[in-house]
Amino acid sequence: MSPSTSWSSVVPCRLSPEPPPYAIEDRFRLEVDLFYGAYTTDIRLDNAVRNPTTGQLVITPGTQVSAEDEFGLAESQFLGQVELTLLPGRHHLVRLNGLSMRREGHNFLTRTVQWDNSTYRIGERVDSHLNLTMVGLTYGYLPFRTDRYELGLSFGIQIASVSANAEVRSRSLRDEESAVGPIPLFGIEARYDFTRRWSVDGRMQYLSLGFAESAGADLSGVEGTITDWRLALRFRQNQHLVYGLGYRNFAIEVESTNTDPAGMVTIGVAGPMLFLQASL
Repeated sequence: MSPSTSWSSVVPCRLSPEPPPYAIEDRFRLEVDLFYGAYTTDIRLDNAVRNPTTGQLVITPGTQVSAEDEFGLAESQFLGQVELTLLPGRHHLVRLNGLSMRREGHNFLTRTVQWDNSTYRIGERVDSHLNLTMVGLTYGYLPFRTDRYELGLSFGIQIASVSANAEVRSRSLRDEESAVGPIPLFGIEARYDFTRRWSVDGRMQYLSLGFAESAGADLSGVEGTITDWRLALRFRQNQHLVYGLGYRNFAIEVESTNTDPAGMVTIGVAGPMLFLQASL
């Protein structure tokens, strides 16, 4: 090698790795999320009695309570989620995910609470729990997809399981409700790659229960909405490993005014999230 020859001109192409591919080249993604969510939960359980003469349902509104302030449920919580995404073609995706929220608490009441046909008195200790588990399968179609961006629509089915109770053990007083059922969600999602390493993406899923009823579901007397959206910034370290920081908001608002059981529930959880994604 002559003295005038630069060492960097001899070896840099061997020492520098190839830049990672754009996200469009992924065919399989496994994502593990850590979500720190702050809760807002309001519940009201009405007393529904059918008139034996007319057969008409008579609803007596119960007391609306904040589950965090009055029942002592946790106001925030770390939540984990695993998400598996398959990309079988340039314009298609299939995603499987699950999320579980489980809270227990206790508190001494500062006012009288009327739920269904039960009365919870001032000063009584109420033990309670509220659990929500959702497992879903989503199909997405991405008609606008290039190396730098993608935009598409999605349709998913979430199997939701809800369990809630409030109990005064000193009087063996207990009210408990539970339900399991499928929830269809319609969505939109998008991604933009600033560089081969940095990108931003967002998605939103939504359901109006009135729309679901018009599509054939038996939801007469029930009104409400479900929204689930997230926005994330991603850094791709190499072809197979991605780090991300994002924000997620999930909310359910349901009110039943002429069914048995009757009442209202709103559950909102929102906060920052960290995630690690393995890609192939």
